[in-house]
Amino acid sequence: MALHYPLSDESIENVNRDFWQNYDVEHWFYKIKTYDLLLENSEKFFTEIGDEALNEKSVESFHRAIESEIVFTFHHITESLFMLIGVCNSKLPWVEMKKIRISEIADFIEETVTEKDWEDGALESVFYPGTTVPKEHEGTKESSLEFIEKYLSRMSHRFLDRDIYNEYKHGLRLSTSETSIQIAPEDEPGGEAGPAVFGRKGTTHVYLEEEEIHREDSEVYHQLNRVMSGFDYELFIDLCYVNYLLIDQIVRIRRFTVGNNEEAEEKRIPINAFHDFDIDEIFEYDPEKRWEFTITYPPGDGSSGITLS
Repeated sequence: MALHYPLSDESIENVNRDFWQNYDVEHWFYKIKTYDLLLENSEKFFTEIGDEALNEKSVESFHRAIESEIVFTFHHITESLFMLIGVCNSKLPWVEMKKIRISEIADFIEETVTEKDWEDGALESVFYPGTTVPKEHEGTKESSLEFIEKYLSRMSHRFLDRDIYNEYKHGLRLSTSETSIQIAPEDEPGGEAGPAVFGRKGTTHVYLEEEEIHREDSEVYHQLNRVMSGFDYELFIDLCYVNYLLIDQIVRIRRFTVGNNEEAEEKRIPINAFHDFDIDEIFEYDPEKRWEFTITYPPGDGSSGITLS
């Protein structure tokens, strides 16, 4: 099926100008910055806001909730970033953005982004189209593009791990909690536990996982697992900030150029450069906070259980 939009050239130009001029880049900044400040000043916020209902709650619980929101914001802003990458050079980006499915984004990431298999000039056409760098900044564009390619490849691996985000956006089917786990062998059957061989403590997402264990024609049997997944929220704050800057660059340069080419040629356009970003520093995280542990709910005998149809 082909979709047709009978628009005049002037209307096309107006739609595109409206999209780029009004794209709410700062929404991302305000959201990330607000969460960042709340995490740094949770106790101060509780004390100074003076809200009676809030003071009845736990500061620790509040902090965990914001930690969790940072992870969800990472997935949301990354989805928007890849949408913009996909549509920014199309004839009607606003329309194209409404048509993209998450499965198409995932395919693009797996085929192009993670493998760093971009067509020649593709990244430049997204982030720095038609730009000439002044002599005093010579080499910064090439270094920035090299960083962007490596960054998108590494960052997208975390984006593709979407189990937690799906549990969040489809009805909040997960919880955020402080979890502590220790595993230790027994000295002997029935004896006391020996020294711990595995121990983790920190903020975790807890959700239910279904795992198929048997199938007979149309009858499918699942076991249920309780998954506890630890995370380092500080890593996701850093990723959110970089993604915001990348989105800002895509939008910023088109605000100067779309429907305004003659004026754009006469101006120096301020851009976001990434040549001095340390990619390893961005992806630093506390390995003690990133872990996953699964507990299986024991099955019953042959006659017990629940059947859903």
